[in-house]
Amino acid sequence: MDGMCCTLQTRPAWIETLFADRIKPLMFFMAVLILSLNVTDAFFTQIIIAHGGWEVNPIARAALDVFGDHFWLWKHGVVSLAVIMLSNYIHLRMARVCLAVAACMYSGVTVWHLILIDSLYPFL
Repeated sequence: MDGMCCTLQTRPAWIETLFADRIKPLMFFMAVLILSLNVTDAFFTQIIIAHGGWEVNPIARAALDVFGDHFWLWKHGVVSLAVIMLSNYIHLRMARVCLAVAACMYSGVTVWHLILIDSLYPFL
């Protein structure tokens, strides 16, 4: 043997590094996706409210009442802070799960906004 034998319970440090670095691009994509969909959500919310709709989320509704048309700054600031805090703990599985769940939820909200806007302006 050449002395490179290792047990099955331990992985070499370079394999751990490869595993850790594989997660970072995916989590970066999730963070950028969340921030982009957050801005899209605020934009679509303003379009729907301008056409007689209302905000369902009570926290966002309160921010909309307080900040008016500039509520998206507050909304983007809160979500950005949450994404930054989760990104600091990306080595924890719970932070990665939270980012993935938030990305899925914002994707669903964006699809719902598109359905509502399509009912305002039918494309067919």
